[in-house]
Amino acid sequence: MLSIIIPALNEEENLKNLLESVKKQGNFGDYEIIVADAGSCDKTIEVAKAYNCIVVSGGLPAKGECRGASPLHPV
Repeated sequence: MLSIIIPALNEEENLKNLLESVKKQGNFGDYEIIVADAGSCDKTIEVAKAYNCIVVSGGLPAKGECRGASPLHPV
């Protein structure tokens, strides 16, 4: 399975565009998108959930990437 990990903080508009772009890329086979949110105050989490992404708590990009890559994905 391919895991796409996206660290995010208040990325409501950019996240929509990114997720639409991923959808248009074609067939990845079995994949998941994990959004590691660093405490967004906008609708980043709602957007991620609307696209069926897994949402985990993140932090600075490196922390978010590590949390997203963790085998346990706390929601």
